[in-house]
Amino acid sequence: MWSSAPGVLPPDDACSHLPAWSNPYRAPREVLARLPSTLVLTADQDPLRDEGEAFFDRVRQSGVAADHVRYNRTMHAFFGRISTGGKESLDLVGQWFKDKCSVAPTPARHHSGAVVTRNIVA
Repeated sequence: MWSSAPGVLPPDDACSHLPAWSNPYRAPREVLARLPSTLVLTADQDPLRDEGEAFFDRVRQSGVAADHVRYNRTMHAFFGRISTGGKESLDLVGQWFKDKCSVAPTPARHHSGAVVTRNIVA
């Protein structure tokens, strides 16, 4: 379905039969605006990093509360791997869900739509 060249999308007609929500790169803003709070993790040495960060930007621009963390000196598929910052990523995701699913969230932290972008050195 995707082009074999990183960062290159297929022609519009190649995906025209798919529903808008199935392709985050082409989903209209109104579709993205219905997403729940979103956490995007990227790795600085991942060939898909730019696409992940572009998705984060699109979600945020659609009005969704979004957080982004880029793990430095890390490659694709690092999540959960002890040697590449995966333990920290698991802890971060667990805390993020705990915060977002809290019974009594702090309004400034959970409902402000604030954007958090951090770089983490693994």
